[in-house]
Amino acid sequence: MIKTLKRFITDIPWIIKHFFQRGKRGWADCDTFSMDNYLISVILPMLKHLKKNMPGYPGTFKSPEEWDIVMDSMIIGFEAGERILNDDYMDTIQPDWYTEPPKNCSLKEGLELIQIKPESWEKYKEITKKDEELFHAGMDLFNKHFFGLWE
Repeated sequence: MIKTLKRFITDIPWIIKHFFQRGKRGWADCDTFSMDNYLISVILPMLKHLKKNMPGYPGTFKSPEEWDIVMDSMIIGFEAGERILNDDYMDTIQPDWYTEPPKNCSLKEGLELIQIKPESWEKYKEITKKDEELFHAGMDLFNKHFFGLWE
C-alpha cells in the first residue's frame, strides 16, 4: 500500500505530462510504448459504443441488420486481438513437472524445471491461430468500412 502510494506520487509529473499531451495532440508518449495495446483498448470500446448508439448505417448496405453483422464481426475480431495481446489462454497450458521444485529455488530455476505437455501446447497454438484469424478478419472489415464508422 505504501509502496503503491509512493509510486503514484513519483509518477504524478508523468501523469500530468501525458494528460496535457493527450489534450494537445490526442495521444501521449506513453501510448506509443505498446501502440497495439493502446489502439485496441481505444478502438474496441468505440466500436461497441457505436454499435449500441448508431442511428443509421452506411448507404452501401441494404439493411441495418446487414451492417449490424459487420459491426459484430469487427467487435469479435478486436476482442480476439485483445485476448492475443493479454495472452488470455495461459490456462490452456498444463505444465508437467520434471521434478518437484525445491522450496527455496528461484522463479527462473523453477521455470526451467517445467515442461509444457505437447497436447497443451498444440491446443494453445490452435486457439491463438483461431484468434489471429478472427482479428485479421475483423481488421479487414474495419479497414474496408473505415469511412462508414460514424454516429
